Amino acid sequence: MKCENFCVTNTGITTLHKLPSADLRQLLSQVSTNKNFEDAVLFPIDDTRTLIQSLDYYGRFIDDPYLFGQIAATAALADIYAKGGTPLFATAILSFPFYDLPMSMAQEILQGGKDQIERAGAAVLGGHTTDGPDTIYGLSITGIAGSEEILTNNGARVGDLIVMAGALGSGLYLDALKTKDLDQQSCGMLFQSLTRLPEDMVAIARLHRPSACTDISSYGLVGHLMEMMKGARLAGEISIPDLICMDRAKYLAERTAERGSNKNPGSIGNRRSFAGSVSYITDVSQAVQEILFGPEMTGAMLYTIDPARAPDLVAHLKRAGYEASIIGRFVDGLPGHLDVTMTQFRVDRDRS
Repeated sequence: MKCENFCVTNTGITTLHKLPSADLRQLLSQVSTNKNFEDAVLFPIDDTRTLIQSLDYYGRFIDDPYLFGQIAATAALADIYAKGGTPLFATAILSFPFYDLPMSMAQEILQGGKDQIERAGAAVLGGHTTDGPDTIYGLSITGIAGSEEILTNNGARVGDLIVMAGALGSGLYLDALKTKDLDQQSCGMLFQSLTRLPEDMVAIARLHRPSACTDISSYGLVGHLMEMMKGARLAGEISIPDLICMDRAKYLAERTAERGSNKNPGSIGNRRSFAGSVSYITDVSQAVQEILFGPEMTGAMLYTIDPARAPDLVAHLKRAGYEASIIGRFVDGLPGHLDVTMTQFRVDRDRS
């Protein structure tokens, strides 16, 4: 059974790809103070509180307008949660071909985003709307956190273990959805993942005092690990067998690899930006590389944490219904260099 209710069509669907990291660094080199590509802007308002500001927008990638609004809002909220914050309010951004598509479709997009923001305990207070040739929707979200609760992507220390919460594969699933090659059950799993708020995940992680955090999105697993390593001026190691993937992700990665050259602009940009800093301790397949470099939508996060506390964090996340695994560690070495191995990590709980 195909996932016909949610598949993309050739009408009114726009794909927006994030600028590759290497190009973005060049573009922003003279105009941005966010040198480490944090998930959101941090603005201390006094000694105890920090405002968190983020902005995300997307071209419509599925037919269902309400679900598209929900997913876009969830992805925008993830940046606030990744910094340890609580969302306060949002403003919406919508460009829509009002004279070509029904007004009700635009209303459903806005309603989906509004409902998801309200599920997070925040409110949509306004926004900006334009008539345009394509459908583009997103949100600017303001959050807050106690200054001591803020998580950054550059706080990892030598020896910290890398905990992944959530599963990889949302980008592969969405690509399969575009080609109508995703069954109904897989669609359900995908959309459940893309609309699940990480609020409880972050609350659990805080209890175990991680040193750094980032969500896994457009730059893929390798790209976001690179940002963490460069910010901490450390190298890293990850284990392929320890990675968590959605059920059909490996199969879909193999299908992508069999088609030869990767035609996904997101994957191409990620490889160009990051592949030169990756060493494969044991050769890995092209399909595994698709998982390592492929862009993700939302749903997974990376935490770095003291080895003595990592197993308890993983166990706590699993008890709460989240997939979680220790996938690697940070080591002293060339900043931003990542070694990939097929050997599983063994964690000594008594190590300090």
